[in-house]
Amino acid sequence: SEMCIRDSHVSMPDIEEKEAAINLLSTLIEELGGYLDKHIESFSQLVLHILAKSAVSSLKEAAAGSLKGLVKAAKEGKIQKMPHEHITILVRSYVETLVSVALGEKDAETLICLLYTSPSPRDLSTSRMPSSACKKKKKKK
Repeated sequence: SEMCIRDSHVSMPDIEEKEAAINLLSTLIEELGGYLDKHIESFSQLVLHILAKSAVSSLKEAAAGSLKGLVKAAKEGKIQKMPHEHITILVRSYVETLVSVALGEKDAETLICLLYTSPSPRDLSTSRMPSSACKKKKKKK
């Protein structure tokens, strides 16, 4: 699949490994859910850093997709309930980062995927479109 890469020093195996790691992180976030509550801020910082700093569109999309799991985990709070005001601040930081990334993005397909894999404002526990809808064009050889 074609990937938008601004850093020519990144090899395809490196990208695939990083994408697998982000997907594993997303799975961990979803599986632990509310039990992750003490670590949500740390996980959020990691995901937002990947989203903001990555030059690879597929890594941005994977990071954006994990935000909904973090919001859901914050709302569930099994060990220590996070105050609603704190969740609002956390979600605002997600939105600010997504907007910042979107403003700097030149690839329309990546913009669409960022929009649809990010948390829905109506129901922060679900996205508006599955990440499988973000299909990439076949790489030209």
